[in-house]
Amino acid sequence: MNRPGPKSSPAFCCGGWRPYLCIASAGLLLYLRTVFFGFSYLDDNALILDDQAFLRQLSNVIAAFRTDVFHVLHSSGAYYRPLLTVSFILDAQWGGVSPAVYQITNLLIHVCASCLVCRFLTTLDYGEGPALFWALVFTVHPVLTQAVAWIPGRNDSMLALFVLAAFISLDRFLRTGSARALLAHLLCFCLALLTKESAVCFVPLGLVRWAAGARARNGFRGGALLLVGWGGALACWSALRQAALHNPIRYGVSEVAESLWNNFPAVIPSAGKILLPLDLSVLPALRDMSFVCGYVGLGALAAALAASRQKSWPRVAFGLGWFFLFLLPSFIQPNPASLADFLEHRLYLPMVGVLVVLCEASWLKSRGAGWAGLVLAALALGAFARSRHFADRMSFWKSAAESSPHSPLAHRNWGVMLYLEGHPDLAAPEYLRALELNPREPMAHNNLGLIYMERGLLAEAEREFRQELAVNPSFDKAFLNLGNLRARQGRGAEAAALWKKALEINPDCLDARRNLLSLPRGH
Repeated sequence: MNRPGPKSSPAFCCGGWRPYLCIASAGLLLYLRTVFFGFSYLDDNALILDDQAFLRQLSNVIAAFRTDVFHVLHSSGAYYRPLLTVSFILDAQWGGVSPAVYQITNLLIHVCASCLVCRFLTTLDYGEGPALFWALVFTVHPVLTQAVAWIPGRNDSMLALFVLAAFISLDRFLRTGSARALLAHLLCFCLALLTKESAVCFVPLGLVRWAAGARARNGFRGGALLLVGWGGALACWSALRQAALHNPIRYGVSEVAESLWNNFPAVIPSAGKILLPLDLSVLPALRDMSFVCGYVGLGALAAALAASRQKSWPRVAFGLGWFFLFLLPSFIQPNPASLADFLEHRLYLPMVGVLVVLCEASWLKSRGAGWAGLVLAALALGAFARSRHFADRMSFWKSAAESSPHSPLAHRNWGVMLYLEGHPDLAAPEYLRALELNPREPMAHNNLGLIYMERGLLAEAEREFRQELAVNPSFDKAFLNLGNLRARQGRGAEAAALWKKALEINPDCLDARRNLLSLPRGH
């Protein structure tokens, strides 16, 4: 993967700190208005608003390493991401439930990650000009808007920050043999693991980088040190994860294979969103994603590579490997039969691999500064326009329902937002649409039952609550609401039994506990 001498570019030429100042300025100016955005109510309500009692205690930084990111206590957990929780704890000390502090942190992480993209490309011996241009593309690309403007999207920008730092320090270790560089690399690798599980995919890429530089100063001794370090980091991370997830979701080989098989077609439109970002959605569903943009973008990239006389096929293979290794884990679903979503913030780190491939296309490298400026301006305008969809929960879920009309989750949660805004008559059709798309959509029957109960249609409400329990038998809220219906009918004993069942499923169901305490004696 090494090649003699960095390349120059007519588009940009600068050195020292100036490229990073340019990148930081572009990112801050483009996304400044996101500081005034609110919560989207996609995970941020659970991770931040509902978890303030935990987040406001600075001492819980240690406790964050002992629990699932959603603090799952009474059901299966799958996400061990303590550094995401730690970042929210630090923000909560200043911001509480105000979204501004969380948004500022998101923006700063994105700017830092974009600067590291520039450093990463120069580490691969691309010249300052190409590195700066493609880092600016990364900074202003609209497909990455979700990682900046949606607060939980920082999970992937943080992952990119640590993975890129790990690669840069690895390269320095391989070139110099510096023990300090090795320690920095292993520290960054550990931080990446504690940010998101897909960091394990760095290992094969690190092996490729070592193999490409095996004749460097460290040689095989350096490879042995890396294997020992990676093995120790993975063992410690696995032990911590196993201790934290008391009832982890198990991924069998057949389930993983089925998920990858079902969702692999999403690779084409996902690549298209990077190469030709015209079909974007805050909550993409495969059925609504454009394969046309994917095929056109990939065809144009293939043509550019074919026309390139200076391309390095090992570099191209490395970039493609980076893209696939960091993208495919997001295709694995706990339930392979469930309808998957392909949130665009998950393209954050895979996009870096695409940039490596683009750096090999000499046709692109031969363009001038005017062409580069037009590309950056078009991408920045797209990102600026796109960011408005993350302004608040109504903007987010309206956009989700409109851009992904075949997503039952989008329709269900757009219904929830309409209901919370006092529009149950508009919410009911959204729940029905969600059930039309997926008759087993969780919580849709329950939410529809609440509307019927408010209208006094108790028989219809009971039917919906029972249908919810038929498809979602461990949903404590359905037992709670059915108990409320029984209490409204004057059947206190039956209501008490249903509330007790809700508490058996979730001992933290406070509404059920309060209802039981308010019952007259004798029930």
